[in-house]
Amino acid sequence: MSNPQNNATMQVIAERINAMQNDFSDLRDTMRDSMEKISSAMTTLVKLEERQFTLNSSHQKLDDTLQKSIEKTEKLEARLDALEREAPLNNQARKWVFGAVWAVVSAAAVFIARTLGFV
Repeated sequence: MSNPQNNATMQVIAERINAMQNDFSDLRDTMRDSMEKISSAMTTLVKLEERQFTLNSSHQKLDDTLQKSIEKTEKLEARLDALEREAPLNNQARKWVFGAVWAVVSAAAVFIARTLGFV
């Protein structure tokens, strides 16, 4: 090859190498931007995961509290059912006690009236 042709070939090769260097530089910059975006996205995902964990913990505590409340309500319902079953008996016993009290009061009143001579 002749010298001018070698110079032209070298010129073309140098331009191509320069273009490739520019392309690699652009790719490096693009990759750096992409890595920054990926890093930001990962940070956001970690924060979201922490929030999700906190929410799950809160939900579990709330569920436990709700379960305890349900158990207490069931116990109270059982006690109320037992009291409601006994209510008629309690009413009957109350009537008997009041009847006995009235009988004692009446007997005492009659005794006092006789003792004082009213009857």
